[in-house]
Amino acid sequence: MFEPTTRRETWLPVLMLELIIGALALDFNTYDFDQPIAYLTIAAVVDCVINYIWLHFQFVREHERALQAEQRIQIMMTQIRPHFLYNSLTVIQELCRSDPAQAEEATVQFANYLRGNMDALQTTAPIPFARELEHTRQYLALEKMRFEEKLTVRYDIPCMSFTLPILTLQPIVENAVRHGVRGNADGKGEVLIATREYPDRYEITVTDNGPGCEPEKQEKDPGKSHVGIQNVRERLAQMCGGSLRVESTPGTGTTVTVTLPKEENKPC
Repeated sequence: MFEPTTRRETWLPVLMLELIIGALALDFNTYDFDQPIAYLTIAAVVDCVINYIWLHFQFVREHERALQAEQRIQIMMTQIRPHFLYNSLTVIQELCRSDPAQAEEATVQFANYLRGNMDALQTTAPIPFARELEHTRQYLALEKMRFEEKLTVRYDIPCMSFTLPILTLQPIVENAVRHGVRGNADGKGEVLIATREYPDRYEITVTDNGPGCEPEKQEKDPGKSHVGIQNVRERLAQMCGGSLRVESTPGTGTTVTVTLPKEENKPC
């Protein structure tokens, strides 16, 4: 059932009830007159018409909100896809200069990634975490080819039976690599990807041991070319009622935690 969204609409049920009461009073006071139609009948018909019009406007309003949310998601997705393609091709370009054999291997991996994930890139519905994790592994494989032993990746994933918006994990890991690990003076570092299941939620954490920063500064800095954390946060909230939290300590590192409520999540 639709809920009133304006102060005026909250008065509609009261007015409809008063109309019924008034019609009953009129029928009671004019019962000895020859009336072809009772006032109560007229009031009931008017109430039905008012209720129909109100429900119609509520339906139109909710439909417009859904379309606007879908359009925002589509716009954000079109912003993300070229970003990942650009970064992957940049890795291959740099390998072409430093290691042509690895560049060839990276090209094959990139082609396999595109072949396996092209269908997923066309949807805005939540996808299984296993698919998003594979997406992220493909990205990390290309980064490992570029940075070799300078980049260490560890996994601690005891649970995977949940869904999340596409391109949620990969942009977070990309930020950890590019602005965490690469932010260290020696260009070396570690990224830990972990999942946990709780009675009411699933959590994903991505932790790096980079230089750390102020989360607000990182999100609002227009000079950054990486996918904004706010972008991911909005899609999580819109598509599955999820949230994203950033905890960063200068000189220690950054942890990004994604929370996915179970009541909004369908096991895959």
